[in-house]
Amino acid sequence: MDLLRVNPATFLPDDLIEGYTSLIWTERMAESGGFELITPDIEKTASLIPEDSLLTLRDSDEIMIVESHNLIRNPDGSSELRVVGTTFETMFRRRIMVAAEYKKPWATLKSYTGPEFISLLLWNHLVNATGEDPTRAAQTMDAKGAIPNVVVTNSSTITGVLENWTLEEGEVFENLRDFLALSDLGIRNIRPKKTTANVMSFNTTRTASRGNVYSIPTNNISQLRLDVFNGVDRTINQSYNPSVIFHYSAGHIDEPQYLISIKDYRNIATVVTSIGAYEIVPHTIPAQDPNVTGADRRMLWVDGGDQGDQDQTTFLTAALQKGYIELAKRGRIAMFDGAISETAPYKYNVDYFLGDRVTLIGEFRFEETMIISEYIRTQDINGERGYPGLARGLEYDAATSRTAKRVRIQ
Repeated sequence: MDLLRVNPATFLPDDLIEGYTSLIWTERMAESGGFELITPDIEKTASLIPEDSLLTLRDSDEIMIVESHNLIRNPDGSSELRVVGTTFETMFRRRIMVAAEYKKPWATLKSYTGPEFISLLLWNHLVNATGEDPTRAAQTMDAKGAIPNVVVTNSSTITGVLENWTLEEGEVFENLRDFLALSDLGIRNIRPKKTTANVMSFNTTRTASRGNVYSIPTNNISQLRLDVFNGVDRTINQSYNPSVIFHYSAGHIDEPQYLISIKDYRNIATVVTSIGAYEIVPHTIPAQDPNVTGADRRMLWVDGGDQGDQDQTTFLTAALQKGYIELAKRGRIAMFDGAISETAPYKYNVDYFLGDRVTLIGEFRFEETMIISEYIRTQDINGERGYPGLARGLEYDAATSRTAKRVRIQ
Protein backbone atom coordinates (compact mmCIF):
# COMPACT_ATOMS: atom_id res chain seq x y z
CA MET A 1 0.00 0.00 0.00
CA ASP A 2 1.20 3.50 -0.80
CA LEU A 3 0.51 5.71 2.23
CA LEU A 4 0.32 9.40 1.37
CA ARG A 5 0.29 12.57 3.43
CA VAL A 6 -2.48 14.99 2.44
CA ASN A 7 -2.29 18.78 2.22
CA PRO A 8 -4.89 20.17 4.70
CA ALA A 9 -5.75 23.13 2.45
CA THR A 10 -6.26 21.31 -0.86
CA PHE A 11 -6.88 17.76 0.44
CA LEU A 12 -4.50 16.50 -2.24
CA PRO A 13 -1.58 14.11 -1.52
CA ASP A 14 1.77 15.88 -1.13
CA ASP A 15 4.24 13.29 0.24
CA LEU A 16 4.87 9.54 0.47
CA ILE A 17 5.18 7.91 3.91
CA GLU A 18 7.77 5.13 3.95
CA GLY A 19 9.66 2.97 6.43
CA TYR A 20 6.73 1.48 8.36
CA THR A 21 6.62 -2.23 9.21
CA SER A 22 2.86 -2.57 9.71
CA LEU A 23 -0.24 -0.74 8.50
CA ILE A 24 -3.94 -1.50 9.10
CA TRP A 25 -6.42 0.69 7.20
CA THR A 26 -10.16 0.19 7.87
CA GLU A 27 -13.02 1.93 6.09
CA ARG A 28 -16.53 1.59 7.55
CA MET A 29 -20.07 2.51 6.63
CA ALA A 30 -21.92 3.43 9.84
CA GLU A 31 -19.07 3.68 12.33
CA SER A 32 -15.89 5.71 11.91
CA GLY A 33 -13.02 4.01 10.12
CA GLY A 34 -9.44 4.15 11.34
CA PHE A 35 -5.83 3.23 10.80
CA GLU A 36 -2.83 2.00 12.77
CA LEU A 37 0.76 2.39 11.61
CA ILE A 38 3.87 0.99 13.32
CA THR A 39 7.32 2.17 12.31
CA PRO A 40 10.90 1.99 13.66
CA ASP A 41 11.62 5.31 11.92
CA ILE A 42 10.41 7.32 14.90
CA GLU A 43 11.80 10.83 14.47
CA LYS A 44 11.20 11.12 10.74
CA THR A 45 7.62 9.79 10.94
CA ALA A 46 6.70 11.91 13.98
CA SER A 47 7.99 14.99 12.18
CA LEU A 48 6.33 14.18 8.86
CA ILE A 49 2.87 13.32 10.24
CA PRO A 50 2.29 15.01 13.61
CA GLU A 51 -1.11 14.94 15.31
CA ASP A 52 -3.92 16.34 13.13
CA SER A 53 -2.05 15.45 9.91
CA LEU A 54 -4.14 13.98 7.11
CA LEU A 55 -3.39 10.68 5.34
CA THR A 56 -4.80 8.61 2.49
CA LEU A 57 -3.90 5.55 0.43
CA ARG A 58 -3.20 5.74 -3.27
CA ASP A 59 -5.95 3.16 -3.91
CA SER A 60 -8.46 4.65 -1.44
CA ASP A 61 -10.80 7.64 -1.71
CA GLU A 62 -10.90 8.28 2.06
CA ILE A 63 -8.84 10.67 4.15
CA MET A 64 -7.97 9.94 7.79
CA ILE A 65 -6.78 12.17 10.63
CA VAL A 66 -3.72 11.38 12.78
CA GLU A 67 -4.92 11.44 16.39
CA SER A 68 -2.12 10.00 18.52
CA HIS A 69 1.53 8.92 18.66
CA ASN A 70 2.55 6.16 21.07
CA LEU A 71 6.19 5.20 21.68
CA ILE A 72 6.49 1.41 22.09
CA ARG A 73 9.38 -0.30 23.94
CA ASN A 74 9.86 -3.83 22.64
CA PRO A 75 11.22 -6.74 24.78
CA ASP A 76 14.44 -6.76 22.73
CA GLY A 77 15.14 -3.16 23.70
CA SER A 78 14.19 -1.63 20.35
CA SER A 79 11.64 1.18 20.02
CA GLU A 80 8.81 1.77 17.57
CA LEU A 81 6.25 4.50 16.99
CA ARG A 82 2.56 3.57 16.85
CA VAL A 83 0.46 6.14 14.96
CA VAL A 84 -3.34 5.89 15.19
CA GLY A 85 -6.13 7.88 13.59
CA THR A 86 -9.73 7.94 12.35
CA THR A 87 -11.63 8.96 9.23
CA PHE A 88 -12.15 12.65 8.49
CA GLU A 89 -15.86 12.63 9.31
CA THR A 90 -15.02 12.11 13.00
CA MET A 91 -14.39 15.86 12.85
CA PHE A 92 -18.03 15.97 14.00
CA ARG A 93 -16.86 14.85 17.45
CA ARG A 94 -15.45 18.37 17.63
CA ARG A 95 -18.76 20.00 16.77
CA ILE A 96 -21.71 20.60 19.07
CA MET A 97 -25.33 21.73 18.88
CA VAL A 98 -26.66 24.16 21.48
CA ALA A 99 -30.36 24.63 22.20
CA ALA A 100 -31.85 28.12 22.29
CA GLU A 101 -33.25 27.15 25.70
CA TYR A 102 -31.41 24.83 28.07
CA LYS A 103 -31.86 21.18 27.01
CA LYS A 104 -34.98 21.90 24.97
CA PRO A 105 -35.15 19.99 21.67
CA TRP A 106 -36.24 21.88 18.58
CA ALA A 107 -37.98 20.91 15.36
CA THR A 108 -36.38 21.71 12.03
CA LEU A 109 -38.13 24.44 10.07
CA LYS A 110 -38.67 22.16 7.09
CA SER A 111 -39.43 18.49 6.55
CA TYR A 112 -36.71 16.36 4.93
CA THR A 113 -36.09 12.88 3.64
CA GLY A 114 -33.55 10.84 5.58
CA PRO A 115 -30.64 11.58 3.17
CA GLU A 116 -31.54 15.29 3.09
CA PHE A 117 -31.61 15.50 6.89
CA ILE A 118 -28.22 13.79 7.26
CA SER A 119 -26.88 16.17 4.60
CA LEU A 120 -28.25 19.10 6.61
CA LEU A 121 -26.36 18.06 9.73
CA LEU A 122 -23.11 17.63 7.79
CA TRP A 123 -23.47 20.89 5.91
CA ASN A 124 -24.56 22.96 8.89
CA HIS A 125 -21.66 21.99 11.14
CA LEU A 126 -18.71 21.73 8.75
CA VAL A 127 -19.54 23.76 5.63
CA ASN A 128 -21.97 26.53 6.60
CA ALA A 129 -20.03 29.78 6.97
CA THR A 130 -23.00 32.17 7.03
CA GLY A 131 -23.44 32.31 10.81
CA GLU A 132 -27.14 31.49 10.32
CA ASP A 133 -28.66 28.19 11.50
CA PRO A 134 -31.24 27.05 8.89
CA THR A 135 -32.77 24.52 11.28
CA ARG A 136 -34.30 27.36 13.34
CA ALA A 137 -35.98 30.71 12.65
CA ALA A 138 -33.74 33.75 13.15
CA GLN A 139 -31.15 31.67 15.01
CA THR A 140 -27.46 32.42 14.66
CA MET A 141 -24.60 29.95 15.14
CA ASP A 142 -20.83 29.92 15.35
CA ALA A 143 -19.45 30.12 11.80
CA LYS A 144 -15.83 29.65 12.83
CA GLY A 145 -16.11 25.86 12.53
CA ALA A 146 -16.63 25.89 8.76
CA ILE A 147 -13.76 24.20 6.90
CA PRO A 148 -12.80 25.64 3.49
CA ASN A 149 -12.74 23.43 0.40
CA VAL A 150 -15.31 20.94 1.75
CA VAL A 151 -18.72 20.15 0.20
CA VAL A 152 -21.56 17.82 1.17
CA THR A 153 -22.88 15.45 -1.48
CA ASN A 154 -25.75 12.98 -1.58
CA SER A 155 -25.14 9.74 -3.48
CA SER A 156 -28.01 7.90 -1.81
CA THR A 157 -30.55 6.12 -3.98
CA ILE A 158 -33.09 6.15 -1.14
CA THR A 159 -35.88 8.55 -2.06
CA GLY A 160 -37.79 8.25 1.20
CA VAL A 161 -40.64 10.47 2.31
CA LEU A 162 -40.60 13.91 3.86
CA GLU A 163 -40.53 13.63 7.64
CA ASN A 164 -40.40 15.95 10.63
CA TRP A 165 -37.13 15.88 12.58
CA THR A 166 -36.05 17.20 15.96
CA LEU A 167 -32.59 18.01 17.25
CA GLU A 168 -31.14 18.04 20.74
CA GLU A 169 -28.11 19.83 22.07
CA GLY A 170 -24.93 17.83 22.43
CA GLU A 171 -22.20 16.37 20.24
CA VAL A 172 -23.07 16.32 16.54
CA PHE A 173 -21.38 12.94 15.99
CA GLU A 174 -23.61 11.14 18.51
CA ASN A 175 -26.73 12.62 16.94
CA LEU A 176 -25.53 11.54 13.51
CA ARG A 177 -25.05 7.93 14.64
CA ASP A 178 -28.64 7.66 15.83
CA PHE A 179 -30.09 9.15 12.65
CA LEU A 180 -27.91 6.97 10.40
CA ALA A 181 -29.24 3.86 12.16
CA LEU A 182 -32.81 4.94 11.41
CA SER A 183 -32.11 5.57 7.73
CA ASP A 184 -29.73 2.69 6.79
CA LEU A 185 -27.33 5.29 5.45
CA GLY A 186 -23.59 5.78 5.71
CA ILE A 187 -21.17 8.71 5.58
CA ARG A 188 -17.85 8.64 3.76
CA ASN A 189 -15.34 11.23 2.70
CA ILE A 190 -14.04 11.31 -0.86
CA ARG A 191 -10.86 13.21 -1.60
CA PRO A 192 -10.75 15.56 -4.64
CA LYS A 193 -10.68 13.38 -7.75
CA LYS A 194 -12.82 15.35 -10.24
CA THR A 195 -15.88 13.23 -9.41
CA THR A 196 -19.55 13.92 -10.19
CA ALA A 197 -22.27 14.13 -7.52
CA ASN A 198 -25.25 16.08 -6.21
CA VAL A 199 -23.84 18.92 -4.09
CA MET A 200 -26.13 19.84 -1.18
CA SER A 201 -26.77 23.24 0.39
CA PHE A 202 -29.48 24.89 2.50
CA ASN A 203 -31.13 28.28 2.49
CA THR A 204 -30.04 30.50 5.39
CA THR A 205 -31.92 33.69 4.46
CA ARG A 206 -34.39 35.09 6.97
CA THR A 207 -37.31 34.47 4.64
CA ALA A 208 -39.98 31.80 4.18
CA SER A 209 -37.38 29.82 2.18
CA ARG A 210 -35.08 29.41 5.18
CA GLY A 211 -34.14 25.74 5.52
CA ASN A 212 -34.98 24.83 1.92
CA VAL A 213 -32.70 22.15 0.51
CA TYR A 214 -30.84 22.48 -2.80
CA SER A 215 -29.33 19.52 -4.63
CA ILE A 216 -27.19 20.55 -7.61
CA PRO A 217 -25.66 17.95 -9.99
CA THR A 218 -22.01 18.93 -10.25
CA ASN A 219 -19.15 17.65 -12.43
CA ASN A 220 -15.40 17.69 -11.74
CA ILE A 221 -15.71 18.32 -8.01
CA SER A 222 -12.36 19.63 -6.75
CA GLN A 223 -13.23 19.78 -3.03
CA LEU A 224 -13.24 17.13 -0.32
CA ARG A 225 -16.68 15.49 -0.33
CA LEU A 226 -18.61 14.44 2.74
CA ASP A 227 -20.92 11.99 1.04
CA VAL A 228 -24.22 10.49 2.22
CA PHE A 229 -24.66 7.08 0.63
CA ASN A 230 -26.29 3.67 0.77
CA GLY A 231 -25.31 0.36 -0.74
CA VAL A 232 -26.63 -1.68 -3.67
CA ASP A 233 -28.63 -4.89 -3.44
CA ARG A 234 -26.34 -7.72 -4.62
CA THR A 235 -28.16 -10.54 -2.83
CA ILE A 236 -29.18 -13.88 -4.30
CA ASN A 237 -32.86 -12.88 -4.50
CA GLN A 238 -32.55 -10.08 -7.06
CA SER A 239 -31.70 -10.02 -10.76
CA TYR A 240 -30.81 -6.42 -11.64
CA ASN A 241 -27.26 -6.53 -10.18
CA PRO A 242 -24.68 -9.33 -10.29
CA SER A 243 -25.09 -11.36 -7.08
CA VAL A 244 -22.33 -11.62 -4.48
CA ILE A 245 -22.69 -14.84 -2.49
CA PHE A 246 -20.17 -15.86 0.17
CA HIS A 247 -20.73 -19.64 0.37
CA TYR A 248 -19.29 -22.01 2.96
CA SER A 249 -19.42 -25.04 0.66
CA ALA A 250 -17.42 -23.15 -1.98
CA GLY A 251 -14.60 -22.43 0.47
CA HIS A 252 -15.36 -18.73 0.89
CA ILE A 253 -15.78 -18.97 4.69
CA ASP A 254 -13.28 -20.29 7.25
CA GLU A 255 -14.07 -21.52 10.80
CA PRO A 256 -17.68 -20.28 10.95
CA GLN A 257 -19.73 -19.94 14.14
CA TYR A 258 -23.36 -18.87 14.36
CA LEU A 259 -25.77 -17.20 16.77
CA ILE A 260 -29.42 -16.45 16.06
CA SER A 261 -31.27 -14.63 18.84
CA ILE A 262 -34.50 -12.76 19.45
CA LYS A 263 -33.76 -12.22 23.16
CA ASP A 264 -33.82 -8.41 22.95
CA TYR A 265 -35.97 -8.12 19.84
CA ARG A 266 -38.93 -5.73 20.11
CA ASN A 267 -41.46 -4.88 17.40
CA ILE A 268 -43.79 -2.48 19.23
CA ALA A 269 -42.86 0.47 21.42
CA THR A 270 -45.14 2.48 23.67
CA VAL A 271 -43.73 5.97 24.14
CA VAL A 272 -45.10 7.25 27.45
CA THR A 273 -45.20 11.03 27.90
CA SER A 274 -46.81 13.54 30.21
CA ILE A 275 -49.56 14.13 27.63
CA GLY A 276 -50.30 10.52 26.70
CA ALA A 277 -48.92 7.22 25.46
CA TYR A 278 -48.17 6.57 21.80
CA GLU A 279 -47.63 3.20 20.11
CA ILE A 280 -45.12 2.90 17.26
CA VAL A 281 -43.49 0.17 15.17
CA PRO A 282 -39.87 0.08 13.89
CA HIS A 283 -38.94 2.81 11.44
CA THR A 284 -38.52 0.63 8.34
CA ILE A 285 -39.54 0.58 4.69
CA PRO A 286 -41.91 -1.15 4.12
CA ALA A 287 -43.58 -0.40 7.45
CA GLN A 288 -44.06 -3.27 9.89
CA ASP A 289 -47.44 -4.52 11.03
CA PRO A 290 -48.65 -2.67 14.17
CA ASN A 291 -51.34 -5.29 14.75
CA VAL A 292 -49.18 -8.29 15.64
CA THR A 293 -50.84 -10.33 18.35
CA GLY A 294 -50.18 -12.96 20.98
CA ALA A 295 -46.64 -14.22 21.52
CA ASP A 296 -45.47 -12.38 18.39
CA ARG A 297 -46.17 -9.03 20.06
CA ARG A 298 -42.87 -7.97 21.67
CA MET A 299 -43.34 -4.64 23.45
CA LEU A 300 -40.90 -1.97 24.61
CA TRP A 301 -41.55 0.82 27.11
CA VAL A 302 -39.93 4.17 26.28
CA ASP A 303 -39.94 7.23 28.53
CA GLY A 304 -40.85 10.12 26.24
CA GLY A 305 -40.51 12.72 28.99
CA ASP A 306 -42.47 15.69 30.26
CA GLN A 307 -43.74 18.33 27.83
CA GLY A 308 -43.29 21.14 30.33
CA ASP A 309 -43.53 24.44 28.47
CA GLN A 310 -42.41 23.00 25.12
CA ASP A 311 -44.49 23.33 21.97
CA GLN A 312 -46.61 20.18 21.71
CA THR A 313 -45.69 19.35 18.10
CA THR A 314 -41.98 19.70 18.76
CA PHE A 315 -42.23 17.72 21.97
CA LEU A 316 -44.13 14.83 20.38
CA THR A 317 -41.82 14.67 17.37
CA ALA A 318 -38.82 14.41 19.70
CA ALA A 319 -40.50 11.80 21.92
CA LEU A 320 -41.50 9.56 19.01
CA GLN A 321 -38.08 9.98 17.42
CA LYS A 322 -36.56 8.69 20.65
CA GLY A 323 -38.90 5.70 20.46
CA TYR A 324 -37.83 4.85 16.92
CA ILE A 325 -34.16 5.02 17.94
CA GLU A 326 -34.74 2.72 20.93
CA LEU A 327 -36.56 0.21 18.70
CA ALA A 328 -33.64 0.32 16.24
CA LYS A 329 -31.37 -0.82 19.06
CA ARG A 330 -33.48 -3.94 19.60
CA GLY A 331 -33.56 -5.79 16.31
CA ARG A 332 -33.25 -9.49 15.63
CA ILE A 333 -29.71 -10.86 15.85
CA ALA A 334 -28.25 -13.21 13.27
CA MET A 335 -24.57 -13.44 14.14
CA PHE A 336 -21.84 -15.06 12.10
CA ASP A 337 -18.28 -15.26 13.36
CA GLY A 338 -15.61 -16.43 10.97
CA ALA A 339 -13.22 -15.39 8.24
CA ILE A 340 -13.93 -14.55 4.62
CA SER A 341 -11.31 -16.40 2.62
CA GLU A 342 -8.98 -14.56 0.26
CA THR A 343 -9.91 -17.17 -2.33
CA ALA A 344 -13.49 -15.85 -2.57
CA PRO A 345 -14.02 -14.75 -6.20
CA TYR A 346 -15.25 -11.25 -5.40
CA LYS A 347 -13.10 -8.10 -5.37
CA TYR A 348 -13.73 -4.96 -3.34
CA ASN A 349 -14.56 -1.84 -5.39
CA VAL A 350 -15.10 -4.10 -8.41
CA ASP A 351 -17.77 -6.69 -7.52
CA TYR A 352 -19.00 -5.07 -4.29
CA PHE A 353 -18.66 -1.80 -2.41
CA LEU A 354 -19.06 -0.45 1.11
CA GLY A 355 -22.72 -0.61 2.16
CA ASP A 356 -23.77 -3.21 -0.41
CA ARG A 357 -26.11 -6.02 0.63
CA VAL A 358 -24.79 -9.52 -0.12
CA THR A 359 -25.81 -13.09 0.68
CA LEU A 360 -23.97 -15.25 3.22
CA ILE A 361 -24.67 -19.00 3.05
CA GLY A 362 -23.15 -21.01 5.87
CA GLU A 363 -23.70 -24.48 7.24
CA PHE A 364 -26.96 -25.90 8.65
CA ARG A 365 -29.14 -23.89 6.26
CA PHE A 366 -27.80 -20.62 7.66
CA GLU A 367 -28.57 -18.01 5.00
CA GLU A 368 -28.65 -14.28 5.70
CA THR A 369 -28.57 -10.97 3.89
CA MET A 370 -25.52 -9.10 5.19
CA ILE A 371 -24.17 -5.60 4.63
CA ILE A 372 -20.57 -4.81 3.70
CA SER A 373 -20.03 -2.76 6.86
CA GLU A 374 -16.26 -2.35 6.57
CA TYR A 375 -13.23 -3.15 4.47
CA ILE A 376 -9.85 -3.78 6.06
CA ARG A 377 -6.48 -3.48 4.34
CA THR A 378 -3.33 -4.74 6.05
CA GLN A 379 0.38 -4.67 5.24
CA ASP A 380 3.18 -6.26 7.28
CA ILE A 381 6.12 -8.65 6.85
CA ASN A 382 3.73 -11.23 5.39
CA GLY A 383 2.64 -8.90 2.58
CA GLU A 384 -0.61 -7.12 1.75
CA ARG A 385 -4.17 -8.34 2.00
CA GLY A 386 -7.70 -6.97 2.15
CA TYR A 387 -10.99 -8.42 3.33
CA PRO A 388 -14.56 -7.30 4.07
CA GLY A 389 -16.45 -7.14 7.34
CA LEU A 390 -20.13 -8.03 7.23
CA ALA A 391 -23.02 -6.90 9.42
CA ARG A 392 -26.63 -8.06 9.79
CA GLY A 393 -28.19 -4.72 8.91
CA LEU A 394 -27.09 -1.51 10.59
CA GLU A 395 -28.56 -2.63 13.89
CA TYR A 396 -27.58 -1.41 17.32
CA ASP A 397 -26.11 -3.46 20.11
CA ALA A 398 -28.51 -2.77 22.97
CA ALA A 399 -25.82 -3.36 25.58
CA THR A 400 -23.34 -0.85 24.19
CA SER A 401 -25.56 1.53 22.17
CA ARG A 402 -23.12 1.06 19.32
CA THR A 403 -23.77 -0.33 15.88
CA ALA A 404 -23.45 -4.07 16.34
CA LYS A 405 -20.89 -5.98 14.38
CA ARG A 406 -22.49 -9.13 13.05
CA VAL A 407 -19.31 -10.58 11.57
CA ARG A 408 -15.78 -10.61 12.89
CA ILE A 409 -13.09 -11.16 10.29
CA GLN A 410 -9.87 -12.72 11.52
